Amino acid sequence: ICVIDGKGNIVEQRSLNEIVGGFGGAECAVDYQELLSRREAENLRARQSWSGIQGITIFNKTLQVDIDIEAEELRNADSLSAPEELYNTLRWTALLSRKLRCDLSATTGVSNSDDVVKLLLAGANTVQVASSLYRNGVDYMRQLNEGMQAWMQRKGYNSIDQFRGKLAVSPVEKASLVMRSQFMRYFADIK
Repeated sequence: ICVIDGKGNIVEQRSLNEIVGGFGGAECAVDYQELLSRREAENLRARQSWSGIQGITIFNKTLQVDIDIEAEELRNADSLSAPEELYNTLRWTALLSRKLRCDLSATTGVSNSDDVVKLLLAGANTVQVASSLYRNGVDYMRQLNEGMQAWMQRKGYNSIDQFRGKLAVSPVEKASLVMRSQFMRYFADIK
């Protein structure tokens, strides 16, 4: 895994074996955020999953920074995820879930039970809802579960495993073709 500065120089490089080995064989999950091309990101995550790790989380938000121009100082910005951030998580979950040899936990942008169902349909093993719980309180988890159960009942599902990954991109499908067809479908619907 490489850390690259703004000029393209490798600042740090570590192999997956070094990272996984550093945990002494303990079960761990990898949580990261990087800016790579789609193909590079897919390949990196697949290689990580083949290294023996137990899970990958996509995408935890980094803390955001703001500037108070009156006090002329840095401050923390609102770092809770927003509903419109779900689409990136949904896309990556659908692209990666069938390629990985480890669990995939999806997070960021999850605001209601429909979002939980969407991520499970895309292939997530687990869905994290931290921002929703911060906004609505811990009891909101009950509403999320009830909403998901009501959807499952309407659709005739008895377990999550019956629909998990139903809309994930198949490993034999070319992801670029799937993404391109979604793009074309979107613009065909605009009047």
